[in-house]
Amino acid sequence: MESVVTKARVLPERSKPSALSVGIGQERWPLIALDQSGFAVEDPSKDGNDTAGLEDIRGRVDIFDGDRLLGTALVVLDRVTEGAVRYRFKVHSPVRLKAPLDFAQEEHDAALASAI
Repeated sequence: MESVVTKARVLPERSKPSALSVGIGQERWPLIALDQSGFAVEDPSKDGNDTAGLEDIRGRVDIFDGDRLLGTALVVLDRVTEGAVRYRFKVHSPVRLKAPLDFAQEEHDAALASAI
């Protein structure tokens, strides 16, 4: 099972915007960093704006790579540093690509083998 953590990476300085973003409802913010413990978004106050909208990033959020949902997480504000606002994962869950099995695979395979 691939998780948000296995996809986690620290994003390098870049000239084009990252495809990774965090969202709540229809609102999305591009990520400047994503790792096992959380993520960071650009602090809009560095350009003279206030942190409008960033206080909305709390609780349950969705993490996207472009339009593809990677997972959901429960987050809390960690710290505000120069140029970035950092959030910490309390819980994160990857998106499942397959439905969970309702039986143990090894037991099922053993039962099939003995029936043959």
